[in-house]
Amino acid sequence: MAGFRKAKAEQAALKMGFYGTAGSGKTFTALLVAEGLAKVCGKRVAVVDTERGTDWYSMDIPDRKAHPKAFDFDALYTRSITETYDAVRQLNPDEYCIIIIDSITHLWKRP
Repeated sequence: MAGFRKAKAEQAALKMGFYGTAGSGKTFTALLVAEGLAKVCGKRVAVVDTERGTDWYSMDIPDRKAHPKAFDFDALYTRSITETYDAVRQLNPDEYCIIIIDSITHLWKRP
C-alpha cells in the first residue's frame, strides 16, 4: 500500500498557456519565455508545431526588433495526439527542460 512520503520538488516548475487572436504574439512570447528558462537550466527547447508556423522563428529576421536573432529549438511537425504523446515521452530530461505545444487545440480537434 502506498503511503505518505516527504514532499519533494520533482514536478514541472511552470505550466503556462497563452490565449489570443492570430498574430497577437503567443508563439513569440512562448519562445521568449522558453529561451530564458532554457538558459537558466542549461538545456534545450522542444516545440511541437501543429500549425507549421515556427519556421519563421528559426531564422534571423533583422526587422524583428524585439528578437532579431533566430530562436534555437528542436521541432516536431504534427497534428497527431499519439505522435505528440510518444515524442514528448521520449524526450531526454537531461537534454530538454522546455516543451512548447503550438497550438494544442489542433491535437484534440477532429479534422
